Amino acid sequence: MEEREKAPAGPDLTRGVPLSEIEGDDLFLGHVGGEEVLLARAGGRWLAVGASCTHYGVSLAGGLVADGTIRCPAHHAAFDLETGEAVRGPALRALPCWEVEVREERAFVTRRRAPAPSPRTAGG
Repeated sequence: MEEREKAPAGPDLTRGVPLSEIEGDDLFLGHVGGEEVLLARAGGRWLAVGASCTHYGVSLAGGLVADGTIRCPAHHAAFDLETGEAVRGPALRALPCWEVEVREERAFVTRRRAPAPSPRTAGG
């Protein structure tokens, strides 16, 4: 029996998404290079992070955006949307992050950036 890879959800975010399609939502699920990515609005800015919780792989698309974090709907781990850092357990690893550019009323997810090191796991 042949296993098929699941296609990533949503549109290719590198091609841009019209803001009119995402206005009124805090989260928008799409993909970049085959990896599912969430566009999240926090503090009036659009930020992009990996769409799966690093604790148990649950989709963060059903999560809650509050106080600059995305909270996992399953076990309530929280991640800083700016840095990807796991700020509340049970998750310990950061989410991957991407740059977001807004131009001509479209949000484009561009290059992946390294997450900030967590103070809980950094050298010491």
